[in-house]
Amino acid sequence: MLTATDSLLNNNKLFTENFKESEIGTLFFPDLYGSLSYQGDTIESTKIFTDFFGTSPLPFKLTTTLKERNLSKDKVQVFRKGMLDEENFDQYNVRKHFRKLADNIQLAVPVQAAYMETYDLDKNYHIAHAGQLITVNVPSLFNYEQIVRITPKGKNL
Repeated sequence: MLTATDSLLNNNKLFTENFKESEIGTLFFPDLYGSLSYQGDTIESTKIFTDFFGTSPLPFKLTTTLKERNLSKDKVQVFRKGMLDEENFDQYNVRKHFRKLADNIQLAVPVQAAYMETYDLDKNYHIAHAGQLITVNVPSLFNYEQIVRITPKGKNL
């Protein structure tokens, strides 16, 4: 474990990639600052979780929307929603991965995946609250759900 951590810290490119897909990197340093000016504005982007299924990544297509921008109330709300990026998803290697784990079963069901982030920001775009939800399901075989919340210190959940 120490060797792997040391290797990660000594490889700037690998460290940056891992940080960007981590919850801390995603929620504290989202790539949306300055990109959205008016309520209803959207931007398209991608997010990839490397080695999610063994050595196969889990890619998402994301749409980020500025839901509310009310600077007089010191409130900016941003919503990011994602779906599986079918074009860049390596279905073959994922099936191969599950066949190894589940005694060579014939995987014919699709991988279902969803991604969501919400941000409540102040007028200076500092994070007041943030949340992330990731769900991945292969019916009758695999289910993954992760919920992450950032709440200001001293506030109750």
